[in-house]
Amino acid sequence: MGINTLPVAKSTAKVWTIYSVPNYTSISGNSSGNFGPYDVSTTVYYLGGLFIFGTGNGYIGYSTDAKNWNYQLITATFVKINTIAFNGSIWVIGASDNLLYSGTPGGTWTARTSQLTGTNPVYSVIWVSGSINLFILIGQSDSPSNFISSSSDGITWTARYSASTQPTGLAVNTAQTTIVVSTQITTANQQAVYSTNGTSWSFAPVRSTVATCGFIYYLPHADRFVASNLSDRRSPSTVGTASWNTAGSREIQRAYNFSAFQSSNTYANQRILPIWDSANSKYYVTDVSATGGQFWATLTTLNGTDVTTSYTTGTSTTYALPVNKIEILPVNVGGAYPSSGGSYSDPPSLGYGNGIWVAVSASGSWQTAALGSLSVSSTAV
Repeated sequence: MGINTLPVAKSTAKVWTIYSVPNYTSISGNSSGNFGPYDVSTTVYYLGGLFIFGTGNGYIGYSTDAKNWNYQLITATFVKINTIAFNGSIWVIGASDNLLYSGTPGGTWTARTSQLTGTNPVYSVIWVSGSINLFILIGQSDSPSNFISSSSDGITWTARYSASTQPTGLAVNTAQTTIVVSTQITTANQQAVYSTNGTSWSFAPVRSTVATCGFIYYLPHADRFVASNLSDRRSPSTVGTASWNTAGSREIQRAYNFSAFQSSNTYANQRILPIWDSANSKYYVTDVSATGGQFWATLTTLNGTDVTTSYTTGTSTTYALPVNKIEILPVNVGGAYPSSGGSYSDPPSLGYGNGIWVAVSASGSWQTAALGSLSVSSTAV
């Protein structure tokens, strides 16, 4: 999965409004053990004129204006929605337990065969336009077996890549000409595979030494893919033609906790990928800050300009994105897991479309009357 790219016209001060969300226990189709989300498990997409997101209990939330929200239970089983994609005519949802659906928000959803094996999660699905013109899916599969599938219509899926490893991330460039999938394999020069047509795949020589590629993402400002591991590596301009940059580098400043770039558990973290503002050369990412035991949801704006840093042990090029500003978001970050009753903090999911920003997260505690509610804010007026 790549970084979200948005046609933001100009930087303006954002004024947020909190919009109430009803208790999920009243939603039609609810079943025992499925009381609504304890988390928001996807980014807030803006697709087909809809703001839409998935939850950890199999729901989608969607809205045309980011003020009035509709909710739909996709499946009565306790599953986590990991990914949502749209090609202009059909929607695809991927979830845990190897569940894959196509359909329309508010309408009928039909189960599809992902070509993964077992009851493992579908990690990510994207629509790649242009000459490729395919949905691309990655997910965990009983090994050795297929972990990349493609589909032209979101209904019939074809297995594309089989190996005795598992994927950790999926990204596509802005031009929609190259797809890269990172894997858990540690073999030198084989830590990722790439494709320029979505059907045939080749190794990308990320590192010449043994190492795991923790995650893959794409930075529009540099027009490069980056493999996250102990030392982030940038791709060459053409992914399969040369080794990836060997200078010690770190794309993301560690002034904030941007775990999606550091965790191999990518299907759980891909929802907090940054949003790219091409008009102003800035990135936007949500985070959590703590002061005096209080957790705050924040929105960090990053300048999309590389910085070179010199180390005391020598000179090495470090690609860092400078922090421009940090804003507090009016959404909750706390709650409690139903199994343990323990507390947690999690960055809210972020979305942008039609001139409107949306931030959404779990709200309240599972031990309170706010059971299963969400905390939703947007700049819609």
